[in-house]
Amino acid sequence: MNRPHLLISMILLLSASTLSNAQTNQPGSAGQLPAQNFTEMEIDPITIDSIGLTLNLPKGSQAETVRIGKSASTGISLPADLGTIIIKEQRTSNEDLTATQAAISIRDTLLKTPGAMVIAEQPELRAGIWTGYRFYIKTPNQTRGGPASYRGVTIFGHKPRTFLIFDFTTEGSETKFNNARVMYETSVATMNLQEMSSETLKRAAGFQSTQALIDQLSIEDYDAVLTGKKNERWDRLYTPTSSGDEMDATEHGYRRIRTWSGYKGELGSKDKSKWTSEDRKL
Repeated sequence: MNRPHLLISMILLLSASTLSNAQTNQPGSAGQLPAQNFTEMEIDPITIDSIGLTLNLPKGSQAETVRIGKSASTGISLPADLGTIIIKEQRTSNEDLTATQAAISIRDTLLKTPGAMVIAEQPELRAGIWTGYRFYIKTPNQTRGGPASYRGVTIFGHKPRTFLIFDFTTEGSETKFNNARVMYETSVATMNLQEMSSETLKRAAGFQSTQALIDQLSIEDYDAVLTGKKNERWDRLYTPTSSGDEMDATEHGYRRIRTWSGYKGELGSKDKSKWTSEDRKL
């Protein structure tokens, strides 16, 4: 089997929620490499157009992208058969789901495999302006004397309802895992989302600050500023003059605001008798 076909097979296998034993790495070959704390990277980054992602790979790595329907996954084969990395976007219909919650859900699913254990976890992982969650799981081979499997998952929330996932796997000795882990983490740290211009970065930073403020607000804080259905607040947009006289100001427009706590269905014009369970959510 040539390298591109092997990568395609790995992408298909690693898209599942549980570990696969399909890799053919032999313990005692690449697994005997000495432990290292650095990795040499390729000078030119690769670009994953479907995501708008660029990142540098360890020198000697090979990458292949596979499309399945509307989804695309990129498989990276690390040098010296140290392991693979699968990069993909994952969308969710749950608008409240965070990267942390998504990572914990995947972690807990993987831990259902007999003998699986968490060996490292980074809840507040930072890469540029993005905050993510990373964990590593070790699973012993069910065959006596066989190599253990290692799985590393890193998740970032970079778009509404969309997660960026770096899924790493290898099997063999602990030394082999540590060498592959250095390459994996170094590569992820170089990620850059091209579609995020300097202005977009500023907006993203502003969004994060706003979200942090919102998270601190209580129900009482919201109730204190609601007008209720029968009351309203008016905002005026105008340009004042140097004289300060209100009569000389240039009017641009007005805005009427009514705010109250209610049901989701009140945001539309649908008759209440036709509301769905989704419309009746508070």
